Amino acid sequence: MWQLRRAGLADIASLQAIRHRISEYPAERDRPDTLYARYLSRQGRGWLGNDGQGDRGFVVVNLNDCSIWALYVDPDCQGKGLGRVLLQQGCRYLFWRGARRISLRTLAHTPALGFYQHLGWHVEQQHEAGQLELVLPRPTLTRRALP
Repeated sequence: MWQLRRAGLADIASLQAIRHRISEYPAERDRPDTLYARYLSRQGRGWLGNDGQGDRGFVVVNLNDCSIWALYVDPDCQGKGLGRVLLQQGCRYLFWRGARRISLRTLAHTPALGFYQHLGWHVEQQHEAGQLELVLPRPTLTRRALP
């Protein structure tokens, strides 16, 4: 159902449009286009999720500190699996690049906290203005014993 593609500099307007549809995050927390450009070209990598009718969500990872820099899903598409698919893509990429753990920040009073915790993330510390830092350790591979 969801199709992912790598986000590039030409997609910044689409990323910003998706971000602005999220009501839990006030406008004063906006990030300038130049910051998106830095993460999409030098410091990270991003992906857009599309349902065949348009871009509906995105994830951007930070390669410097092995974090999820941004993950947003259009409110009309929340609860339909896109957030999980995008988050898995970002995490898979960071673990492939050698991350031992991945971090992200979210506000304590949003539904996103429950979403992340349901997927195995745990709160590591609390920051200013109600932000929580969550971490996901690298999964360990278990080898089943032969019978």
